Amino acid sequence: MDVIINVVAGYLQVLLNKELVSTAQKQSALSCKQFEHTKQMVVAGKLSQSELYDGLAQIAKDSASLVKTESDLRLALVDLAQQLQLKDISGFDIDSLDISAMP
Repeated sequence: MDVIINVVAGYLQVLLNKELVSTAQKQSALSCKQFEHTKQMVVAGKLSQSELYDGLAQIAKDSASLVKTESDLRLALVDLAQQLQLKDISGFDIDSLDISAMP
């Protein structure tokens, strides 16, 4: 019974980490768009140069967060594969369920 609970918990952890990666990717893309907007505002003289540095810092922070969430996802997949006692985990992944398609 403990094995089943551990496998289900591992599966749910992978699903959570996939969502976190997706969110981090969206945040990173949003920060890049915001940076481009800020750059245009600086060129137009509406914002100071320091705003660009703040934007670059945010992009770096979001990139670091994305790398961390991707790493966490890989670790969760390895943990789940180990719980399932898979011999070859090189291509191991799980399908995410599309909840919106459920009745």
